[in-house]
Amino acid sequence: MSGIRVSTVIDAGPREVWDVVKEVGHHVEWMEDAVAIRFTAATTSGVGTTFDCDTKVGPFRLTDRMEITRWEP
Repeated sequence: MSGIRVSTVIDAGPREVWDVVKEVGHHVEWMEDAVAIRFTAATTSGVGTTFDCDTKVGPFRLTDRMEITRWEP
C-alpha cells in the first residue's frame, strides 16, 4: 500500500510546542491553510471540543468539522 508522509522539524521542546498547540482557537496563526475557527460547543479545549475550521488551499475553500477525541499534554 502506498502512502504519503509529511513531517516538520520544530526547534522547540515538547512543552513549548504544547503551549502553542493547546490553544485551538489560535491554530489559524500557524496553520497555513486555516482561515477561521468557530467553536460549536461551550468548551474550547480538551476532549469533547467541537469546531468548524474554514480552510483554503489555492482556489479551494472548505469547512472541516472537527471534534477533539483525545487530549494528552
